[in-house]
Amino acid sequence: MSKQKQTTFLVVTLICLSISGEMVAAGTSIEVDRGTRADWLGSKLARDATEDEIAEYYGEQDGDEETERLAAEVKALEAARDSLRTEIEQLGQDFDAKSAEVKQLTADRDALQAELAKASEPKAKAAK
Repeated sequence: MSKQKQTTFLVVTLICLSISGEMVAAGTSIEVDRGTRADWLGSKLARDATEDEIAEYYGEQDGDEETERLAAEVKALEAARDSLRTEIEQLGQDFDAKSAEVKQLTADRDALQAELAKASEPKAKAAK
């Protein structure tokens, strides 16, 4: 019987993580080394994968489940994309409104400065 230690572990992320500059969604199965597993489990960033998740990860389960899962994920991503498009449009409208407001306030400021300069002229002449 071999006493060789397991070198990699399959964990499932509990939150969104940035790994090597890539965002990984919560619920993603990732193969990690012993140290990373210990850190993530201890920090509640991940949990050990179940036997079913391990089987799915290594492709031992029926491909139809994976297809359904991916189709649902695509649908969720499309909904998120549409929501972001709407938000971007609203932000563009907000930006345009604020830009117009800044232009108006700048014009008001310039008018007040001109009025102040005009009002200060008689005092400056009187002081001479």
